[in-house]
Amino acid sequence: MSFFGSTIPRDVKLMCKVINKIDQETVRKILQLVKGSLEGKRVEDGVMERAFGDVSDSEQGLISVVTAGLLTTVKEIVRLPETKLKKEVLKEDLEELKLPEEVIRILVEIAFSESYKRMNQCLVLRYPKLPTMKHFSWRLDVSISTSSLSRVFEPTIVVKMVSSTEIGRAHV
Repeated sequence: MSFFGSTIPRDVKLMCKVINKIDQETVRKILQLVKGSLEGKRVEDGVMERAFGDVSDSEQGLISVVTAGLLTTVKEIVRLPETKLKKEVLKEDLEELKLPEEVIRILVEIAFSESYKRMNQCLVLRYPKLPTMKHFSWRLDVSISTSSLSRVFEPTIVVKMVSSTEIGRAHV
């Protein structure tokens, strides 16, 4: 899977096993909730209960699994840079998951819609990232002799790093 990396997340694997047990209208509702949530819209308490309140406990469990899997899938798709996102490749990757055609079509629409940028911005603001290295330089100095010794040959490595959280401050 290209957009998941080397391993498919556990909740996506579980979703792929049970998504065909839920009717497509329910899956569409779940995708609307996931999309709204990632666009920064507030999902009020009780929305899931109102939308899916008349289902049995076993179906409620399946809906929870599908919701978690679709949320992870859409997050991973949205985190991809637009320049690396190709419609055909994304469709092939989703087909490898053995998702229903309707779900694949909706996920591809989400990836290439106007809301893609809004979801990406909301993800960047909502979920912190680890610091990244902005600048790295190093130098190797070798002392050949000192005032007290004639032949020392002592190497010294000087490393200078600047991270994304400490712009303007360098660690030496």
